[in-house]
Amino acid sequence: MSHKAMKPEDDIASQISKIDAKIRKCTLCRLHENRTNAVPGTGKTIDLDLMIVGEGPGRNEDAAGKPFVGAGGRVLDSMLREAGLERSEVYITNIVKCRPPENRKPLDDETEICTSHYLENQIELLKPKLICTLGATALKYFTDETNMAKNHGRLLKSKNGLVIFSTYHPAAVFRSNSLRQVLQEDIKKIPSVLKELTENSKQKLLP
Repeated sequence: MSHKAMKPEDDIASQISKIDAKIRKCTLCRLHENRTNAVPGTGKTIDLDLMIVGEGPGRNEDAAGKPFVGAGGRVLDSMLREAGLERSEVYITNIVKCRPPENRKPLDDETEICTSHYLENQIELLKPKLICTLGATALKYFTDETNMAKNHGRLLKSKNGLVIFSTYHPAAVFRSNSLRQVLQEDIKKIPSVLKELTENSKQKLLP
């Protein structure tokens, strides 16, 4: 009895689904203790141009089990649309997949456990052309940089050679309205960055 060969895209989707299932049941670090739902990530998984990585789920995300569904998510969706991008065209996830208590920053061991088991596997499977980091926690994880004022809106190379575009976390606009325009202008750059990455070698773009 012959079996129909699995298409590469079906295999990727299947493997992402397996990672999602592991995340939802994960008890590897203390963050699972108070969660309602783990938040694996959502979005496009085939021929992925852009992956967006934030810090961690908030209250709304913990309730829904999906990333960026609260007020910050609405800001992000609006700015993506203004840049000519749709949420369905990108893959969105976080450094840690469970909500830290009181939305504190993830601790170093929590970040290490979650990224080594999940985020790194997601990136390896999805192979995005560009990773957009939202906020200082995600920027630091990929590049060891922490200065958002210096690094936002520009291309960086990650410790593993990935191409990173950094900007502020959407939640920052609620603490400082002046950052709204900064974030908006940064996100508007993404389509042209992606076009250049497609047309040119990464080495020509990076400092």
